Amino acid sequence: MNVVNKSKILSYHLRHNSNLNHTKLGWVNITELQKEIQEENNFLLTIEEIEKVIRHDLKTRYELDLKEDKIRALYGHSIDNVSLYKNKCTKSTIPEKLYHGTSFKNRKKIQTEGIQPQSRNMVHLTTDLETAKQTAKRHTTEDILIYEINSTSLIEKVDIFNPSKETYILTEVPSDYLKIAIRFFS
Repeated sequence: MNVVNKSKILSYHLRHNSNLNHTKLGWVNITELQKEIQEENNFLLTIEEIEKVIRHDLKTRYELDLKEDKIRALYGHSIDNVSLYKNKCTKSTIPEKLYHGTSFKNRKKIQTEGIQPQSRNMVHLTTDLETAKQTAKRHTTEDILIYEINSTSLIEKVDIFNPSKETYILTEVPSDYLKIAIRFFS
């Protein structure tokens, strides 16, 4: 199994598997995680393989603490008891613009309701247009839209957090803070 597939399995268990005992900050015991992966996916993910997944992860999704035998995903959770509110942004620390990619078919709902977290706990935004495009493409084969968010204005209304290099999370993006930046045709 290649590193991308191992990353997908690791990501699923750390973000969405409610059978694991996640702390409020998302930490999971590595041994417990390994047992769960072995039971559900029929293979053992070794510490060395976990470290390799983390080294190859360009989005900085994971945090590993070998001294405490624990690991966590830094964002993307759908588990209710996990809330990773760390690295709260201020007007002086947030980029002026953030981006969100989605399917073109979502535009009317977004225009009225804004961007909502859907099945996740938080909305995910990025500083990078290409990342927004690739995120949207993972969820549809249709036309996609990239929304631009005026984050320096938005931060006056909602708390925004920066759990990793290019990723920003928040509870919602109201529609009046959104502007269509680009439409890509399928």
